[in-house]
Amino acid sequence: MTVLSLLKLLEGNSRASYIDELIAIDSVIFAMSALLSYASMRFEAQGNRLRQLSFRAEKVSDGIFMLGLLLLCVAAIGLGYGFY
Repeated sequence: MTVLSLLKLLEGNSRASYIDELIAIDSVIFAMSALLSYASMRFEAQGNRLRQLSFRAEKVSDGIFMLGLLLLCVAAIGLGYGFY
């Protein structure tokens, strides 16, 4: 959120910034990863019948988290080099 506020201050005009949109999408991706990770832990605690679902949710959560990290790196590079 701090980055979004700073971008709005630095921007100075009304044109939309690609970086702040990317960071907003990235926060949703991280939230999805956290929810799937939590669901994975809850499914595992339920016992044997949901263990396969727990494993699948954990793998999907890991992939979504890595996607979030990649987008965060792209946003940081874009912000650092002024691609907004």
